[in-house]
Amino acid sequence: FRMAMNDRAIGYKDRKIINMSTPTIKGESYIEERRLLGDNRAWMVPCFHCGEFQRWKTGNGKDPGGLRYDRLPDGRHHAALAEETAWYECEHCRGRIEEKHRASMCQAGIWVPEGCGVYQGQITGTPARSGDHASFSSPHILSVLTDGITIGKIAKERVNALLAPNR
Repeated sequence: FRMAMNDRAIGYKDRKIINMSTPTIKGESYIEERRLLGDNRAWMVPCFHCGEFQRWKTGNGKDPGGLRYDRLPDGRHHAALAEETAWYECEHCRGRIEEKHRASMCQAGIWVPEGCGVYQGQITGTPARSGDHASFSSPHILSVLTDGITIGKIAKERVNALLAPNR
């Protein structure tokens, strides 16, 4: 199918061909190969407080940046408490980013090629991959602005996964 679509596109000026899927087997996935042959862009958002751009990440709770939430007094995780107290920490200024800030941050986000940075809202540097096409990594769930997806819900799901008996 993908070869037929490429053949059909040859006769069109300024054509765009979109290849999308989920990579399955590392080193054997067509879509992973195409992504790595491109410039491998990541979705970056500006901090509500300091304006520095960063990728959303779940974080590990120790290094700067990522989800933060309260734990029980004895240090244990608790899903409902995580949902109720969750916020996001900027990896640059360590500012507290609340749910009310997330939509405007996402709307101001930009796709940044691997190896580049962002200065005053503009992409700077030279892409690490000089591919002949734009390719995109998967955006973090925090980039999704549909109803029901909040920093709190994501924190709750993270805690539920941490507490799952199969872990």
